[in-house]
Amino acid sequence: KDAQVYSMRGAVYGYLDHFDGSLQDFDQAFRLDTQNSAIYQNRGGIYTKLGRHREALADLNQALKRDRRFSAAQFSRCLTYLCLGEWDSAALDAQAALRFRAWRGVYPLYIIIAGHLAYRGAGSHEDGKKFLADALKKYPIRRWPHPVIRYLRNEITAPDLLSQAKDTDKLTEAH
Repeated sequence: KDAQVYSMRGAVYGYLDHFDGSLQDFDQAFRLDTQNSAIYQNRGGIYTKLGRHREALADLNQALKRDRRFSAAQFSRCLTYLCLGEWDSAALDAQAALRFRAWRGVYPLYIIIAGHLAYRGAGSHEDGKKFLADALKKYPIRRWPHPVIRYLRNEITAPDLLSQAKDTDKLTEAH
C-alpha cells in the first residue's frame, strides 16, 4: 500500500478527532516511508492536539530535518512552542514560517498573531510590535483574522473586535 494513502486518512481521522485511528495510520505510513516530512508534520499536529507536546516537537523536528524550509511544519512547531511557553523558540519559528514561503489566503495572519503572542510571552513587546508591522507590510490582508491583529495593535477595542466576529469560530478566536 501507499504511505500517502495512510497519511491522508490519518489526517482525516485527526480532523474528526479520532486520534487513535489517526496515529495508527501515521504509524503505518511511517512503516512504508520514513523520509516523508509531511507525515511527520501531520502526526506532530495530532500530538499537539493531544497535549503530547514533546512528541510533537520530535516529529516536527524530523520534518524540518528533512526539509528545513517546510513552512507548515515551522508554523506547527511555533504553535507547539507556544503551548509549552517556549516563547523565544516560537518567535523564531514564526519568523521562519513567514520567510520561507509566500503564503496565500489568511494563513499568514495566523502566523503573525502567533509570532506576536510569542514575543509578548517573552516580554519583548517592542519586538512584537515590530514583527506585526513588518509582517503586515508583506501580507496586507484585510479579512478575518485581521481584526484580531488590529486589536493586538490597540487600533480597536475588545467590544469592536467581538462585534466583527460573525460566527462561533471567529468568536472563539477573538476571545
